[in-house]
Amino acid sequence: MIYLTTFGMKDQLRDVVYSCIKDHIRNEGGINVTMVSGDHLETAKAVALKAGILDEEDMSHQYSVMTAD
Repeated sequence: MIYLTTFGMKDQLRDVVYSCIKDHIRNEGGINVTMVSGDHLETAKAVALKAGILDEEDMSHQYSVMTAD
């Protein structure tokens, strides 16, 4: 048996995601965003942080991020 390689791939968020969240949601646009993901919880957190859906302050709230359990 020979080990060949490990491969990882990351999907990039579309540029429009950043501007939409910044302009309409975070600036008191009155829109609540719920992101539903099939990813692992830590991966979903990282994506939400990167997109601007959550910030570091949000992560301290108990129900900002949850699993289906």
